[in-house]
Amino acid sequence: EARSRANMLPPKVLELGSGLGLCSMVASHCGAEVVATDLESVLGPLRENIAANGMDIEALALEWGVEGPLHLLGRIDMVIASDCTYFKEQIPALVCTILDLSHPGTTIILAHPDRRGAVTKFLTSFLQDFFIVDEALCEEDVLGSRPDLVANDYQDVTSNHHVALELSQCVREEKCPITVYVLRCKDDPAVLLHQFHEAYTFRYCSSQLPREISVRQGSGTWHGELLWRCAPVLCAYLELELKDCDTAPRVLELGAGLGLVSMVAALLGAEVVATDLDCVLPLLQRNCAMNSLHQALEIACLDWEKPADRFRSGFDLLLASDCTFFVEHHALLVSCIRVLLTKSSRMLLAHAERRAHVTAHLKEQLSGLSVREVDVEAAQTLARNNERWPSGWHVFDN
Repeated sequence: EARSRANMLPPKVLELGSGLGLCSMVASHCGAEVVATDLESVLGPLRENIAANGMDIEALALEWGVEGPLHLLGRIDMVIASDCTYFKEQIPALVCTILDLSHPGTTIILAHPDRRGAVTKFLTSFLQDFFIVDEALCEEDVLGSRPDLVANDYQDVTSNHHVALELSQCVREEKCPITVYVLRCKDDPAVLLHQFHEAYTFRYCSSQLPREISVRQGSGTWHGELLWRCAPVLCAYLELELKDCDTAPRVLELGAGLGLVSMVAALLGAEVVATDLDCVLPLLQRNCAMNSLHQALEIACLDWEKPADRFRSGFDLLLASDCTFFVEHHALLVSCIRVLLTKSSRMLLAHAERRAHVTAHLKEQLSGLSVREVDVEAAQTLARNNERWPSGWHVFDN
């Protein structure tokens, strides 16, 4: 509103993570041409609110970090995002999408609530890398004398216009400071986007492999779209495990995610089938193609609840990396392992001990299987060498 009164609101505004659409509708009311975006699953309520307020706003599905025809939207003068930084692991994809949407001169306005210091620090590192921060305004600076703002009936005091929001429940009040960042790109956005992909592509290299492997992550909508710490450690352990094999082992990976473990196994000479849910397979296929390994291994959908018969025999080694984050998935995963294991096959399960009760629950589920805990100190040492964690890249862990 303040920028509108100062004639600083540009003609075309795009909002990321629009949610219920309040920010988009206010921007439209202030005279901007607005494109509101969010995931496909959110567009229903968003469009209902837009229609209920009689506004001419285009609402589009947009997944962060996914290459798409964003150029078809034309020149975007301002990109806005409100409370889109709750999950640390989604921040890289958000920044990537902002860079992809921006042109020289595009203004970015990002509202961030400081709920957790670690997330704010993580966000700040990205802002410093790619943007010039023109302003960083606290909540009091922005609201000024606006005690009239309430959650379920927004009114612009400069007019009689109301924006009615259909809320399923009251907005929960949070006692955390909010900062509004006003940003612009440090350089040409196309150049910065290229630098982003270069700097935040994870590269796994080793003397045991004929070449390095590059991995790009997704938007963070699914845990399988992110690279977690177990994956490089399991890769390093596989180097020790497979280096003396006389014949190519048949390997099946569960929850392959971005495909790092499967690609390393393939380069080590194994015949690999990488599996995950359908929603993750496009990223898995993209990374395999990016490394020219799409013909070196098979990619398939495997539902832990109903593993197809063709997965139930013929494999020497089963792999799973960081598939044990959620306690409620343990029984399903272990049940699948029991179905797939044969007398002649083995399972390597990489688990990060984040919370003691989760680890205890996993061990309870694994009871009845012959389980040997492996000291991975040697693998962890390997995984720290050769710049497998470049300084600009973040391997996610909780």
